[in-house]
Amino acid sequence: CGFPPFYGDNDAQMFRKIKAGTYKFLSPYWDKISTDAKDFVGKLLVVDPKKRMDCRAALKHRWLLSEQVSSKNLFDGSAKPEPKAGAAPVAEEAEGGVDTMQQMFTDFNIDRKVGQGMEALRKAFDLPGDAVRLRKSRCALVSQLGAFYVTSYHLCFIGGLGKKLAVPFSDLAKCAKAKRFKMSPGNGHAIHLTTKDGTVYQLNAFTDREDVFKEIAKQAKTVAANIVFEDM
Repeated sequence: CGFPPFYGDNDAQMFRKIKAGTYKFLSPYWDKISTDAKDFVGKLLVVDPKKRMDCRAALKHRWLLSEQVSSKNLFDGSAKPEPKAGAAPVAEEAEGGVDTMQQMFTDFNIDRKVGQGMEALRKAFDLPGDAVRLRKSRCALVSQLGAFYVTSYHLCFIGGLGKKLAVPFSDLAKCAKAKRFKMSPGNGHAIHLTTKDGTVYQLNAFTDREDVFKEIAKQAKTVAANIVFEDM
């Protein structure tokens, strides 16, 4: 289904749940997965190796023996749909910007939670009545995929699993370009927001970080916010 049964707000939470064998087949990601398939996955996730399903038992599991099992590779991106007649060619997305099933489900969940239009966005984040959306981008808050919004007075994030964040420009002390992993090549795709009380929000995996960074800086100047901007 493209979405793991383990999840958390950060890597540490994720690893703790994996180690403890604490998992959940979240909706809507797993809704179309059969009960037998989920039973198969669950028996492979048992922490105690003595109780975990072994190879022989796995090969005899009713899900693998079922005639209804799909042989389609859901992650095969080689078969791309043909463009419609008369349609303009679509440019290749930037590296790292290709949709995965997880990103598609995240987008679906965000649209369901936030809705469409500025009024829905104001309601979702309790924004002022005259607030407008200046930019929307995809990113992750630590490891939770979601959407990032630059608005008139706030920087907002909502994750596919429901985590919400709204930081007023007036509360920000620093906005810095960063790399999630220091040893990785290049200049990274992250933006770190530091509030005046020292709280740091790590926003990762931007495909349009330069434009987002510029938009934040531009709006900070508009609202006369005293924010330090650190380039790389």
